[in-house]
Amino acid sequence: MNEYIFYTAEGLTYPPREDKEVENCQVLGRGCGTNEIEARENLIKQCPWVLECGFDVNETIGKQLVTDDLRASIEQNSKKIDFLESLLNKRQIDEYKKWQSFKE
Repeated sequence: MNEYIFYTAEGLTYPPREDKEVENCQVLGRGCGTNEIEARENLIKQCPWVLECGFDVNETIGKQLVTDDLRASIEQNSKKIDFLESLLNKRQIDEYKKWQSFKE
């Protein structure tokens, strides 16, 4: 499933100096679904406080974080890494990690 983050410009937040109000966006949470609408519905099911606090679901902004294709690619690469690690011994892995740290 695709993963989305949802936020809103509704409401106010308070900075550490509570004598001022700050207008900004608030993250409401993440939801998964085949599309943004389904992900928003799943967010509301998992986080009913969003409605209980008075946020308007139609005013939320959703941005896709992870797609099915990206997730599949990550899983495929993870399997390749696991296979390569199985071919190496601990000393070789430690040497590689040390080499990587110098490279950065």
